[in-house]
Amino acid sequence: MKIEEVVGDRIREARKAAGMRQEQFGAALEPLLGRGWSRQSVSLAEQGGRAFTAAELVAISRVLGVSVGKLLTPKTRSVTMPSGRELLAKELGWALDAEGVEIPPASLAAVGDMLDAAKDLHRASLRDLEASTIALDAAVEATWGLYRRASAIDEPGKEKS
Repeated sequence: MKIEEVVGDRIREARKAAGMRQEQFGAALEPLLGRGWSRQSVSLAEQGGRAFTAAELVAISRVLGVSVGKLLTPKTRSVTMPSGRELLAKELGWALDAEGVEIPPASLAAVGDMLDAAKDLHRASLRDLEASTIALDAAVEATWGLYRRASAIDEPGKEKS
């Protein structure tokens, strides 16, 4: 996916989340850029059919209430730069926290290590749970066996019905 397509997807996503039509969004850019965008220009941008200036990215982020970093954050594993070179998303170091603030790559690596440790712990817990389930099933079966045997024994002084 081209970086322009990444930005276009993010614009469309944020515009729809804001409940704006393409015409409204284009008009809202005018006070910041000095001129608005037509519906066709917005459509072209959302399709990843054009490059963006730094001023446009700032204006778009302001109008849509998202960070410039969010506009540049790919949902895919890689992005294609204008030169044709593929960059993995993790190489870009772009990730955002819940407030849309960029998370430094070093912090992402630490989070990744914590997630790996949590995954290992989860797997161990699942193994323990499986062993407990097997033991509980055996105990239930043994209890039913004892109950069935006890039910078959006549109490002294009582007749079987």
